[in-house]
Amino acid sequence: MGVLKFVKKQSVRQHGGSLEVTIPDEVSKHLDLQSADDIIFLKDDTRKVALIVNARDLEFEAPELGTIKFKSNLGVFGHEGDSGR
Repeated sequence: MGVLKFVKKQSVRQHGGSLEVTIPDEVSKHLDLQSADDIIFLKDDTRKVALIVNARDLEFEAPELGTIKFKSNLGVFGHEGDSGR
C-alpha cells in the first residue's frame, strides 16, 4: 500500500456554477499533467476523500483496491477480479 503525503493546502474559489482549485506544482509534476490534459476524480464516500488521476493513466494502483482499470467506453472504473460495476 502506498503512503499519502501532505503536499499543500489550497483555497477553493467560486467560478460560475462550479468550484475551482489550482493544482499545486508538486502534484501536477507527480501526475505528469500538461495543459489541456484530462483528469479523473475518484471519491470514497465512507472516508470522505477524493483522488485525482491523470486520464492517460488508464490503469493504476490504488491503496486497498489493487489495480484500477478505466473502461473508457463505459466511463466506469473497476478493479481486477470484479465486473467493473
